[in-house]
Amino acid sequence: MMQASKRLFLLILGFFCLLEPVSHAKNIGHYGQTFPVKEEDIRKVIMNKLYALQQSGDLEHVQRDLEQKAARQAMRPTPLALSTTRKPKTFRISPAVTVSHDVWTPDGHLIAKAGTRINPFERVHFLKTLIFFNADDAGRLPGLKNITPTLSTLNLF
Repeated sequence: MMQASKRLFLLILGFFCLLEPVSHAKNIGHYGQTFPVKEEDIRKVIMNKLYALQQSGDLEHVQRDLEQKAARQAMRPTPLALSTTRKPKTFRISPAVTVSHDVWTPDGHLIAKAGTRINPFERVHFLKTLIFFNADDAGRLPGLKNITPTLSTLNLF
């Protein structure tokens, strides 16, 4: 009996929740002249173009061109317009954060207590050294040649 009354209560509550927004709505009219939308649905336009490319056999050609363009861009990205420094500077940062409250996993294991200072560089170690440089600048290459023999795992970009 209790379950039935609970269900009835929830049904009535849900009904009133649905009516509540309608009861506060009012017609404020419209301002100015309205016009029908005459544009095509963009999804339909795209699908029609894809279908036309597929029917003409050009879809594979377009796809191949896009793949080649993406590969070229990945191998030689557009360079940033950064000037060469005249006086080198070193900036040291600490990405460490102090945890403001206890952090728990969903299954109840404590990850960090409140007040714990965590530096991700101490917890996650990079397996490779990454060096980003401008290979078009001939002045960079001698310095790079001095660095590379000392590093065992190296990726150059």
